[in-house]
Amino acid sequence: MANHIETYGHVHIFEVISGHYFYQIAPDYLEGKKGTDLIDIILSDDTVEEVMYIGESKPIKIYHGKYGMCNTNVQISENEAQIFIADVAVRNNKIINHSEPMLDATLADGSRLNATLSPASVDGSTFTIRKFKSRVINILDLLNYGTLTVEMAAFLWTCVEGLNMKPANIIFSGGTGSGKTTNLNALSMFIPFDSRIITIEDTPELQLVHEHLVRLTVVPNTDATMERLLTNTLRMRPDRIVVGEVRSEEAKTLFTAMNTGHEGCMGTLHANTTQETLTRITEDPMAVPISMLSGLDLIVMQQRIISGKNHYRRITEISEIAGTPSGKTLPKFNILFKYNASKNTAVKTGVPSRIREKISKASGILPKQFDEIIKRRESLLRQAMDKKIDQKQLLNMIVNHNGTGA
Repeated sequence: MANHIETYGHVHIFEVISGHYFYQIAPDYLEGKKGTDLIDIILSDDTVEEVMYIGESKPIKIYHGKYGMCNTNVQISENEAQIFIADVAVRNNKIINHSEPMLDATLADGSRLNATLSPASVDGSTFTIRKFKSRVINILDLLNYGTLTVEMAAFLWTCVEGLNMKPANIIFSGGTGSGKTTNLNALSMFIPFDSRIITIEDTPELQLVHEHLVRLTVVPNTDATMERLLTNTLRMRPDRIVVGEVRSEEAKTLFTAMNTGHEGCMGTLHANTTQETLTRITEDPMAVPISMLSGLDLIVMQQRIISGKNHYRRITEISEIAGTPSGKTLPKFNILFKYNASKNTAVKTGVPSRIREKISKASGILPKQFDEIIKRRESLLRQAMDKKIDQKQLLNMIVNHNGTGA
C-alpha cells in the first residue's frame, strides 16, 4: 500500500515502494480540465523540473526536484498532445509534421520543449518539457543545495572574475539534467558587472543579470548557425563570451577565441568525465586540435547523484589542463577538487593549481595573497548565507568585492 509522505497545495506525494514516488494532483482539482489546462497545472508547480508525455495510454511522468522521476494521475489523449505540440510550433514559427517529425521550441514562460511525432516515435506523439526557472538560481542557492562547498565557490568566484586581470576559460560538463546550465548561470554573477557579455545559444536558457548583455540565438534553416553566430561575436568586441552548449564545429571557433586573447569564455558540454570531455572536444564533430587545449583553464564536472531515496546535483570534480598539450596525445589534467561519497561533496585535493599561479602573476600578487583572497571570499559567502541576503544584496556584495579581493 502506498505511503502518503507529503502534501502541498493540491499535490499529494506517495511512496509506492522504497525510493519510488507517485505524484497525485487532487482529483477534484482536475475535474473538467483537459489537454493544455492539465499540462499548465503541472507546470505551475515550481518543484517540478521536467514533464514527459509518452502516449495517451500512459500517465504523464514528471521529474520532481525532491523525489526524482514520478508517475502522475494525469493523462491526455493523442489528439490533445498533437494540438498542444502544433500550437507551440506555430508560436515558435516552426513546423512539425510527419515529414518533419521533430521539434525543439520554447513555451511562453521560457520552458524548453522537445517533441516528436510518428513515424519518428513509433508509439505516437511524445513531448518533454524542461521547466524554466522563474527565479534565477544564484550561488547562495547552490551552496544551500549542497551543489558545492563555500571553498569551491570562493575559488570559482576568483577564477571567473580573475581579479579583473586574468579570468579563467571554463567548460561546465556533465550529463543531461545534471545542472550544467544552472551552475554556469549562477557563477556568471561573478563576472564584473560592467563587462560586455555576449551569449550564444541554440535555445535561450541563460538568465544573466548583467546590464551590458547581448543575447544571440540560432535561427533554424538560416545562416544564423551556432558557428556563424560565434564567429560574428568575435567582431562585436566582447569582454566575455558564453556559449549555452558546445556541440559541433563552433568548438573550434570558441577555442580559437580562448587562444587569441578572449579570456573568461564559458560554455557547457555533454560528457560524463573530464577525460571524456577532452575526448569529445578533440574528436569529430568538434575536432579541436589538441594544441589548442592550452587555452582552456578549468573543467567543472557536474553529476546527478541518486543515493537511496535522495537525489542530488553535485559538482564532482574541478580539473585543469596540466602542461602545454601537443602532438596526438590528450594532455594530463590536475584534479583540484574531487567528489568524496562519504561527505557527499567535493573536497580539495591539495594538488598545486596552475590557474592560481596565472591569476596571481597577472595581478601582480603572490600566490599566498591569492589564497588570502579566497579565504576572505569564503567568509563573505558564509556571512551572506547566515544573513539570508536576497539577490540584489548578493549582487551588491560581489560588485563591491570584485577586483579588489577585499
